[in-house]
This record gives sequence, structure tokens and C-alpha cells, in this order.
Amino acid sequence: MPPAYHYLYKKAAKNLDEPYTIIENFTKELYADTSRADIKVKQVVRRYVETDRDVVIWVARVAPAEIKHKLLRGFTYYLRGYAVTKRSPDSTPGQALGSSAMLVDLP
Repeated sequence: MPPAYHYLYKKAAKNLDEPYTIIENFTKELYADTSRADIKVKQVVRRYVETDRDVVIWVARVAPAEIKHKLLRGFTYYLRGYAVTKRSPDSTPGQALGSSAMLVDLP
């Protein structure tokens, strides 16, 4: 399978008064081999810092604007996910134990 590439060509980010929270809107072009798609994404990213770990949570709404030059209407999917990093007691300053998971919702 050939590698996939992407190009981000429009982005707006808004930092809220809430620390570690960002709202982003961006449009991205994805392509692999002869397939191409433009997608519009709106996402909220929130980071929680705790004494023994960091947790990053995101919620995104992804709507394809165009696939192979054909407009798609009404096709939207939602992503929810999180990543957790936690330092092991045996780790060194340059190495840490991490874990991650992602949940994808399709309406």
C-alpha cells in the first residue's frame, strides 16, 4: 500500500480562558495514490496535568468537503479519544512509559 500524505491549508485556533484548552477549525487535503479528499475538521483539545500523569482528550467533527472532485453532503463522523502518559518509577529523565487509546464514533 502506498503511503498517504496530507496538506493543511486553512487553520484557525482559539485558546479559551480555560488553561490547556484549544478549539481548532481546519481544512486538510488527504491523498494516497490516485485518491484525494478535502476534509473540514472542528475539534476541541483539552490537557489535564496531574502529579503522576498527563491526559489529553479530544473531540472532533470531521466532514468531507470533496472526494475525487465530487461534493459530499451529510456525511459526517465524530472522533473522541484520549492519550495518557505516565512516568514509570524505573524510567530515566529521557525515557517514560506511555499508553494511549482511541475511540471512534460513527453516527
